[in-house]
Amino acid sequence: MIEDHTCTRQEIFETGANDYFQLPIDYEELLLRIKAHLFHYKNVRNQRTFVIQFEGLSINLVTQEVFHKGNYIELSSQEFKLLSYLAHRPNEVYSADQLFEDIWGENSHKDSRTVLVHISNIRKKLATDHGYPPYIQTIRGVGYTLHDYYL
Repeated sequence: MIEDHTCTRQEIFETGANDYFQLPIDYEELLLRIKAHLFHYKNVRNQRTFVIQFEGLSINLVTQEVFHKGNYIELSSQEFKLLSYLAHRPNEVYSADQLFEDIWGENSHKDSRTVLVHISNIRKKLATDHGYPPYIQTIRGVGYTLHDYYL
């Protein structure tokens, strides 16, 4: 014998439903609910952010523009990739080899100094006020991370 389990409204919404309706369907109500969901979807989609922000630093992932304290900072494409990579994963430490493979690719001629040079260039371009740590911190013997001071 099969039991007929009718869910309560609370159970339906607690399982993750955004909406529900009962049969028979009132087609006018159905159309209004569809319009409401589409309106909500468009608003959410338009509000999605493609900008990573830290104290004094703004990284636009779409336009690939970086602003430091309101001033535009020109970065090379690799510098931008490196900075945005670290910004996506703050507080995580990455070795120079790992950064090189993820940014330049496994097939590139491996030179660990490449990462060091690019990090140095980014630090110069994003120089902080005296006494404040650089955005990108070196963890001796391990690698690099975005400094948690700015989070």
